[in-house]
Amino acid sequence: MSERVVTTFPTAGELDRGVTLLKALHLPYEILTPPRAYSRVAIPAVLLDLETFREFSRASGGGFFLSSPRVEGSFVELADMKDEPALACSGSAPYRPVPHAPADEAPPVYDDDIFGDAAVMVFASCLTDQKGVRITAHLSGDLTEVFPYLNADMPAARYNPRGPTLTFMEQHRLITLYDRRVAIAKADDLEDAWRLMEVVRRRANDVWARRAEIEPSYEAQRRPTLFEIVKVLPRTNCRECGEATCTAFAARLLGGEINLSECQPVWDGEYTHLKEVLVDLCAGLGQEVGG
Repeated sequence: MSERVVTTFPTAGELDRGVTLLKALHLPYEILTPPRAYSRVAIPAVLLDLETFREFSRASGGGFFLSSPRVEGSFVELADMKDEPALACSGSAPYRPVPHAPADEAPPVYDDDIFGDAAVMVFASCLTDQKGVRITAHLSGDLTEVFPYLNADMPAARYNPRGPTLTFMEQHRLITLYDRRVAIAKADDLEDAWRLMEVVRRRANDVWARRAEIEPSYEAQRRPTLFEIVKVLPRTNCRECGEATCTAFAARLLGGEINLSECQPVWDGEYTHLKEVLVDLCAGLGQEVGG
């Protein structure tokens, strides 16, 4: 089977325009439908083989991807995209299906929904790891007011009140929340990105619903320096993490490219006495670690 490409769109209207064009060109395609649990944050995507994708792109007109200024705006501005002459596509990436557990439950509905609806504006392979994908979605809601409560409720998150932004890790995945935007890096595939979007939606709304019980925190956690992290690591350069040196591991850790738990000597080996110190030191990196 030839390589396949998954292509996403920001709105259901643009998806319909894309499917209409594919039919008019008599090009084969498949629809990738999100599980019901992600229906509040995702719309279907299109699966194409590589040659079909190239022909589809050529036939879609100029400005196929959403990098053009005409659609780099708020979620609300997307309402008028139906009048644009060129088809607006959020992006594409190689399709690498990863087994997932069924997610068939209906998503919760919140009376005071601070997250709102999501429109995927960017979808592409990760720059640092081509096996992963990155996604950026614009929101109809505004997360600004929930940030201090999330900051208090998520000790491992990194809060920047001047942004405002809130950054945290979900295993190897890096998630950054902006006021009306969510950016996810190193998701396993599109469905994993949808899942993470729903995780963010639920977490933001659950914390917002409990805000009367939470003392908000407006303090930003300080990021450690490279020297501070290296100083706490075993410095044996054992390479069990896949890096040549402990310094290289620390550099990737600072860049959000690797998880703290991948230092096996500290996590499960003879240097476990360093784990607590390292976790506390790296709390400002937004990593969620357990065990």
